Amino acid sequence: MTESKATIVVSMSKTLVWKYPLRGIAESASNSINYHFRTRARQPFEEKIKINLPGFQVVDGEDTFHYELNVLNVNHQGLVDRSVFIE
Repeated sequence: MTESKATIVVSMSKTLVWKYPLRGIAESASNSINYHFRTRARQPFEEKIKINLPGFQVVDGEDTFHYELNVLNVNHQGLVDRSVFIE
């Protein structure tokens, strides 16, 4: 992913100027791979998954990422939020 910034400047005169900041983020399309996990009640489950990110070669300790969990049953959203941890 890359981020670009720019500013659009519209001016009517030297004293009447509007500035509009622009921020563009290029993102790679999702590979639409679904991961499913199951475990017995009250049994911890831990699994490491390697996910390849196209166009991202070097991982730095300061790099950050965002993720999204799509819970199929909305009634389970609170449970998933309290139980699933990603680092």
